[in-house]
Amino acid sequence: MTRYGLKFCASVAVVCSVVAACGNNDPYIDDGEATGPSDEITVTGVISQGQRCALMTADDGTVYSLAGAQGVSAGHRYEISGLRVEESVCVDGDVHISVSTVSEDFEPPATPEGSAIDRDYVLGAWTHRGGDCARPDFDVTSNTAGGQVVETALDGAPRTGYVRLGDAPAFIFDQPLREFPLEARRAESLAVLPADGDPVSLGGQTITGDGVVFIKCAEEFVEQ
Repeated sequence: MTRYGLKFCASVAVVCSVVAACGNNDPYIDDGEATGPSDEITVTGVISQGQRCALMTADDGTVYSLAGAQGVSAGHRYEISGLRVEESVCVDGDVHISVSTVSEDFEPPATPEGSAIDRDYVLGAWTHRGGDCARPDFDVTSNTAGGQVVETALDGAPRTGYVRLGDAPAFIFDQPLREFPLEARRAESLAVLPADGDPVSLGGQTITGDGVVFIKCAEEFVEQ
């Protein structure tokens, strides 16, 4: 359980200071070897702060390093286009991109078809936006009885609860009883809403207000 609880170090609407270091006339832009049009890529996701350059976590959980991104703010969604490069001084990320265009994504979140939170929807590893799929905030798996269980940490302590599906989906933990309602707000994302009582940290994320949105990780990015 030590892999749970990764903190998201960048705050919403704070311009990534490292992005300025990746600006025009900077060696960070032309730092890879792209071979042609086949290396062109366009992705959409949420910005966070990396060690040297901005990062983008796409909706499938892939983390892109963005060399040359200008004027992006942590916690905001953008569509970026550029060239996929093999090597980069941007030391974080699963895929490195030398950015050519950036535009903020103002599209309203898409609601999953049918808005159903069912077994297939919840199964898997999940991380908050900008998190690391190698260290997800919680895992949902099936047990031998055919139900679904959630493994995470509550206020820093490893905990296992069960997943209630149906008309009122929720994560439920006992001793003490805590019930976190669930909402599907866009494809492959899950909002965990606050339980009654004081705010609780779930997987390192404090669940308050409108809740915290988690993104399902692609299996290839989950540490085995």
